[in-house]
Amino acid sequence: MRILSALLIFISNCVFFGLKTHNLLTLSFNKPVEFNGLKFILADVLSDTRCPENVVCKWEGRVDFIIKVIKDKDTTELLVAKPKNKRVKLYFYDFCIEIIDVLPHRRSTLENIKREKYKVIFELKNVEKENNRGKEIKFENFKKGIYCNFTEKKDFVIDNKEDFLNLLSKVSGKISSLPSQIDFDKYILIATFMGQKSSGGYEIKIEKIVEFEKEIKVFVKEIIPGKNCIVTMALTQPYHIVKIKKSYKRIKFYHETYTRNCK
Repeated sequence: MRILSALLIFISNCVFFGLKTHNLLTLSFNKPVEFNGLKFILADVLSDTRCPENVVCKWEGRVDFIIKVIKDKDTTELLVAKPKNKRVKLYFYDFCIEIIDVLPHRRSTLENIKREKYKVIFELKNVEKENNRGKEIKFENFKKGIYCNFTEKKDFVIDNKEDFLNLLSKVSGKISSLPSQIDFDKYILIATFMGQKSSGGYEIKIEKIVEFEKEIKVFVKEIIPGKNCIVTMALTQPYHIVKIKKSYKRIKFYHETYTRNCK
């Protein structure tokens, strides 16, 4: 059995492949739902910190749960962290799984919902893979860490000296070993910042970069600590900067968020 952490992708559609069919399904606790050779089971609800209805909260909270997906003899556990007011998209086999809602909603901070009462509303989209997936680009790690002076969640493409100096000004003070010169006639920098987090245990990294005919796609993984993870109680600002050969194609970022499973 494989255990995967759920990937949250805050983009408008299930992209990368051509959309073919979709179905809206409801998953009840421990009751299998089958579709196109896949069996889905809401195996467990780990925690529910969502802000109650009609209550104003500084943090919207989230619900953490496990979905088992069975295909033939292969069982995979998806550890999902769904924020209250955001949809979550997961890619699995040739499907896009979009978690739309988790019912019931909490009515008070004291309410303890029994896991047997939970229902997960999700849309299952069958996608057809492109014949040409593009060519993966090799990249060189420029700098990666969890401390810097930039606190916003943002992506950058740096292709000139002015933007590079601006990047240095954002991260200066805590990234002391950044080279001061880059040959922008030959290279560009790809930078992604996770924003300021309230503790350790967070990480962001560029997983791969793929070049297509008209664009370049940068796939970024964001990792957040699970409820059992031991973390440092210090502000962190995770980031990752890489260098690739110069290109004039449009560059698009795709973020996936995983919950680290600490036991």
